[in-house]
Amino acid sequence: MFQVDNKKKLGLRIAWIVPQVFLSLLDTAFLIFLVLEWENLGPTRDFFYGLLWLLLTAVIIYGFIKIGSWIKEGKM
Repeated sequence: MFQVDNKKKLGLRIAWIVPQVFLSLLDTAFLIFLVLEWENLGPTRDFFYGLLWLLLTAVIIYGFIKIGSWIKEGKM
């Protein structure tokens, strides 16, 4: 019975961590795009894309913190 629970927790960890890693890669690619195209975006779009990047980064950080707290509590 213990191994079944442990396997379920491992699967749950993988199911939550893999999308977080892909979101982090997306965030990095988005930041590279912003840095390379900052001059071509224009005054209104650069603010919009910068704000969008900050929101995406905040969501990713919150996700990693939440996953870490679930692991510490033993839920995952």
